[in-house]
Amino acid sequence: MNVLKIKTSRTIVAFCSVTALVGGFNAIGCSSSDTDASHASLGGNDGTLGLALQLDPGTTLDTVSYTITGPNAFMKTGTIDVSGSTSITATISPIPVATGYSIGLTATSAEGNASCSGSATFDITAGHTTPANVRLICRETAHTGSVLVNGVLNVCAIPDGIDATPSEVLVGSTIELTGHAHDLDSGPSPLTYQWIASSGTLSDPASPNPVFTCTTAGLVTLTMSVSDGDPSPTCNDSVTATVSCSTAGGSGGATGSGGTTSTGGTTSTGGTTSTGGTTSTGGTTSTGGTTSTGGTGGGGPTAAVVLYRVGDGSSSLVNTGNPVFLDEFSSTGTLVRTISAPTSTNGSSHRLVASGTATSEGLISNSADGKYVLMTGYDSSIPAGSSLTGSATSSVPRTIGRLDASGTLDTTTALTDSAIGGNNPRTVTSTNGTDLWFGGASGGIRYFTFGASSSTQLSTTVTNIRQANVFGAQLFVSDSSGSAIRLGAVGSGTPTTSGQTIVNIPGFATSTGSPYGFFFADLTTSVAGLDTLYVADDGIGLTKYSLVGGSWVSNGTVGVAADGYRGVTASVSSGAVQLYAVRKGGSGASGGGELVSLIDASGYDGAFAGAPTVLATAANNVAFRGVALAPTP
Repeated sequence: MNVLKIKTSRTIVAFCSVTALVGGFNAIGCSSSDTDASHASLGGNDGTLGLALQLDPGTTLDTVSYTITGPNAFMKTGTIDVSGSTSITATISPIPVATGYSIGLTATSAEGNASCSGSATFDITAGHTTPANVRLICRETAHTGSVLVNGVLNVCAIPDGIDATPSEVLVGSTIELTGHAHDLDSGPSPLTYQWIASSGTLSDPASPNPVFTCTTAGLVTLTMSVSDGDPSPTCNDSVTATVSCSTAGGSGGATGSGGTTSTGGTTSTGGTTSTGGTTSTGGTTSTGGTTSTGGTGGGGPTAAVVLYRVGDGSSSLVNTGNPVFLDEFSSTGTLVRTISAPTSTNGSSHRLVASGTATSEGLISNSADGKYVLMTGYDSSIPAGSSLTGSATSSVPRTIGRLDASGTLDTTTALTDSAIGGNNPRTVTSTNGTDLWFGGASGGIRYFTFGASSSTQLSTTVTNIRQANVFGAQLFVSDSSGSAIRLGAVGSGTPTTSGQTIVNIPGFATSTGSPYGFFFADLTTSVAGLDTLYVADDGIGLTKYSLVGGSWVSNGTVGVAADGYRGVTASVSSGAVQLYAVRKGGSGASGGGELVSLIDASGYDGAFAGAPTVLATAANNVAFRGVALAPTP
């Protein structure tokens, strides 16, 4: 009898032989050697194949499958049911007489712990029984399992930037910080913040908007990290910003109690005579830039003027763009704070940069209500691909900046009018911070409202505008040298529609001079309305005019053409005029400029004279442009 033994306790269970007999059965032992089968005579051209299977105790097979193939595409398949006992015989027939047959056997234990397979070749000879030995190899079924994987997708939080207002203060003062971040999938937890300062203190390091206090002079690095609750180290990111802490220039000051007495006996309230203390010779140096020459009075620094500064001192001034800063100074030249104009887009806020070599830009002004300082610039990266002044507004809009008394600089307004493209933006002014008038080297004087992107050209009388300003409820503009209009009134009042005519103010010279900034005052009741005028002229100097008999006549000039006066503003108290002016603003790569002050106590139609006091000097690679009074609440 043919025998198949299967053991399931090892990986390879057994090597067994199953002898296939033609016409009968023979008992074959389970071994690795072949066993001869006896031969029996059969008639005809067919034969049969007999199989006998015997299993080891403890092993159960349900079925054994076989496949016999041979010459002439012969194939016979089938199964043998062995589920009823541990041994069974089977007869497979008919099989044609031929050579080159093969048989394959496969089986799986009922317990599922072993699978068996094997094959052998044999020939069928008529009238004879031919043995065929099948070596059946059984293997233990691999032990496997499964795992359930639950994947969770998280998009890491991204820190967008830091706003520091202002970016430079005196030691002991504070800077308001605002952190910007976003998380696209808003999870797995709400955003958390963590701030670190290289020096100084933070009111709440875990707040998105802490307050930083300067404790030591110098540059301070502020780092903001943001997390959405993902514990992975690769999901934590941070951003940094640098602010500056400055020290006051001196302890005594230059604010006098005696003041300067005018011819008519009017005493200046600003004063120029020091009553005590030590005057600093170095002053306060801002980041990049300005050096104060005056000290601080006993009453402490009081913000008086705002200066438009181009460049941070770290690189040369170029026509492809430099950063812009608003430096706020006390009346004696102490730096109070610096507000940085944005150099990157943040939400609806536009960038505001300037050409480092364009001396006609940056002519800032006050709104008529005194609550804002207005400024212009370009919405461009630094550096731009080419000269900013030649850029089109379709790719480089002209940004409008509005500074309030809290130090907040709003740059959400930018003009895209094609008529103002390809040339310098120079000036913007306002009555109330909402109604705005813009002027540049092309496009003429234009009206728009805060937040708008386009404007209305009011007049074609002259289109190359320098400074625009509102005094006595009238809009005035200065124009380039060589124009028939040098300093003119635009229509009547503060017009908002096109078709206006610009008329040169009576008596003001149109054949000489190169006016930029200007300031009107009302110093006497003998003349209705505005009666005194100061003009910063880079072809003459700083000149005073009075309205006499309906015509503006000169009362004298301070400085010379080489001083290059371009920006001027003033405040009036008790008939005395405290003037602040910018001169010597360089057009080269290294920049230049001085902020000076001068008190004119001569009154209406009085002789204008005096030596200006230098309050601040531009550092290397920095240029001073325009000046305005500090905004009031």
